[in-house]
Amino acid sequence: MRSWSATVLCAILFVSILTAWVPARWPVSILEVGSFVLALAWIVKLAHSNERPHLSPMLMPLAFVALFAMLQIFLHWTVAMPETERMVLAWFSYGALAFCVLQTARVELLLRCLLVFGMAVCLLSTLQAFTSPGAVFWLFPVPDPVHVMGPFLYHTHYANLMELTLPLALIPALTDRTKRLRYCLMAGAMIASVIVSASRGGFVLICVEAVVVVASSGQRNKWAVLASVLVLAGALTAVVGWDALASRFHIQNADLGRLQMLNSSFDMIRDHPWTGVGLGNWPTAYPSYARYDDGLFANQAHNDWVQWTAEGGFTVLGAMLLLMAWTVRQVRHCAWCVGPLFVFIHASFDYPFQKPQIAALVFTMLAASSRSQR
Repeated sequence: MRSWSATVLCAILFVSILTAWVPARWPVSILEVGSFVLALAWIVKLAHSNERPHLSPMLMPLAFVALFAMLQIFLHWTVAMPETERMVLAWFSYGALAFCVLQTARVELLLRCLLVFGMAVCLLSTLQAFTSPGAVFWLFPVPDPVHVMGPFLYHTHYANLMELTLPLALIPALTDRTKRLRYCLMAGAMIASVIVSASRGGFVLICVEAVVVVASSGQRNKWAVLASVLVLAGALTAVVGWDALASRFHIQNADLGRLQMLNSSFDMIRDHPWTGVGLGNWPTAYPSYARYDDGLFANQAHNDWVQWTAEGGFTVLGAMLLLMAWTVRQVRHCAWCVGPLFVFIHASFDYPFQKPQIAALVFTMLAASSRSQR
């Protein structure tokens, strides 16, 4: 069962990611329903064989957040109950997905599939950005194509996917001499594609991430590998161009709106320090706290840590801080956990965890790191 379970896990994740651009509920439902069904299959299998399930401390924060959202509903601590109900499903599905990964011994297969998938999305997204910027996969037009990269309508979420997969290419580039050029090309292409996406935070973080992964390696030739990756990334960037990214660094007062959203979020926290306004309710509560109105819909706080606190109070913030601390500890044992760690860092000035597909990938990799130590 472990072999096909890893395959089903990948299918659930990848289909949900490839349809992330669809303005409907069903791509997320694929992720949630698939996770619950697979988890149920594992529970039945373990019960039938009298095996003890593999568990991990990382399951506790995920379960806690889901249960806290249920408490918010029960005690009417939420501004809009349907949104919090949606978050209950989301966080339980993250826990179910992590549980399934913990039962799957084929961690290497899972990571290999993730690397291949990430590289395929990288190539398709870069090609799409130049040949069909107004349509996803050349077929599906989108109303606002400015930041579209592959299946993601927001370039930061694309950068998050590359942050997660970059270490999976860099580590074998450092350790496998026979296939070094192949993996260096993959890592260089990922960095170049983030430049194409014009995500400022993604560009800075993925470059720092590459340095961190290489610096933490014990390989003698690590700096030569890093130089090769950066040279290849530079060469690929010279082909695809860096004008879009450079222009975004020169925008005046580009983050003024985000600062206003953060100030409004702090007001929410002040009014609801422990109960929050309800998980999933930041967009609903924001108009009552907005300090200005530019006529646009404010969908997220652009800072997951602040948004977690506004929606769930310091209680949820504490749970997520514990999970990040556990992630830092995992980096010492699994170098590819640098990817999830950098997504946590990116969450301090954007909202990767508000995209269910990105959150699911982060928790999948964290569960895989825990399973690989057994």
